[in-house]
Amino acid sequence: MTFGGLPKRLSKETKSSSFVMTIAFFVLEKANISSSSE
Repeated sequence: MTFGGLPKRLSKETKSSSFVMTIAFFVLEKANISSSSE
């Protein structure tokens, strides 16, 4: 996922949003891996 296309005025929101998105993505990846390995 890239946020480079967003306007710079959203950069502050993007930083916190991308942090949340990264955690959510990481959790989903772990859930995906553990569910597919069962």
